[in-house]
Amino acid sequence: MTHPRTFSPSAAAASYYAWRDRAPSERERADQGLVAVITQVYERLRGNPGVRRVHAELITLGHPVSPKRVWWLMKAAGLQGRHPKPWKRTAIAGQAPVPAPDLIGRDFTAEAVDQRWCGDIERHEAPVRREALRPEGGVRPSRRAVAAAWWKLSAVD
Repeated sequence: MTHPRTFSPSAAAASYYAWRDRAPSERERADQGLVAVITQVYERLRGNPGVRRVHAELITLGHPVSPKRVWWLMKAAGLQGRHPKPWKRTAIAGQAPVPAPDLIGRDFTAEAVDQRWCGDIERHEAPVRREALRPEGGVRPSRRAVAAAWWKLSAVD
């Protein structure tokens, strides 16, 4: 029910009292029934479902309502879903870091192809800049165009 101060000051007092004493509309009666169903669903799901889960349950039960209406009714009924922490710790550090095992004994020589695979973190500067590939007043070149130009220039060396 709307507070009387939300009515326009220019409205007649009789219109306010007529509005206040009227019977609930069809929508208000439907909302009361939906709040009862939402409360049952909320309690059945251990008191922590959010709007999306309650909406899915209402659809399953045969109540075609929009998620926004479910949100509005849950807010009016004082029902709130559980909010997870914004940050979740995914790894717990040990006492000391574990060194990676040296499986090849620091011997990087190979007698044939595909016997030893190893990598090194190294930075390679591209011999060409994106701006050099851009035509006058043209669009920015794609990564594929930059990579193709880089391979062409590196093959010459």
